[in-house]
Amino acid sequence: NDPKEREEVTREAMRGGWTRDRVREEVRRRQAARRPSEENSPEPELSATPGKVGVYRVIRAKAGPFTGELGLDLGFASYYRPKEIKKFKVGDLVALEKGKLKPFKGSNEDRYTYHAYVSGIIDGDTFKAVIDLGFNIVTEQKLRLRGLDAPEIESAEGREAKEFLEKKLIKNGSPVRIKSSKSDKYDRYLAEVWVEETYLNQKLIDEGLAVRVSE
Repeated sequence: NDPKEREEVTREAMRGGWTRDRVREEVRRRQAARRPSEENSPEPELSATPGKVGVYRVIRAKAGPFTGELGLDLGFASYYRPKEIKKFKVGDLVALEKGKLKPFKGSNEDRYTYHAYVSGIIDGDTFKAVIDLGFNIVTEQKLRLRGLDAPEIESAEGREAKEFLEKKLIKNGSPVRIKSSKSDKYDRYLAEVWVEETYLNQKLIDEGLAVRVSE
């Protein structure tokens, strides 16, 4: 997680054409070479708090056929214009409750939380899901678990991580809760995932199936 050391390893990896497994090997070597007091310092745990499903922010369209008109930011680059939007103003937070929009007194941190139906596991840190945006609108996305990195799928460790995700995320078709609002450099949305009350991102790290990475 040290920026200077990460940059140094990046340069060496690019010069040598390292695979991801070779990068992992170098990281482990450097960790082992640290002073005992530093080596024994625990990595900070991932931290995330789920928001509230069905919370949106009122925006004004800047382009397209509805330029200048009010709408709701549903996340995942999707917007919606309900009939009752005229009751609100730009910047207002609203909640969808029993099919009706009501003022919401929470914070922006409550946004971008959804129910998602996992449709496939790609590897130990990436999966596909159909996400319920509300208003009978859904989107299918490829999601990357935020803050961690699982081994390559070709390795035994990578297959174990994938199997763990399959057991946790594909269960009787029940939805999981996710929070996601930004994408990585490969245009995959980064996601926090909760299965019931378990924060899955940190659980993978706790089980030794992934490593913590800085963003």
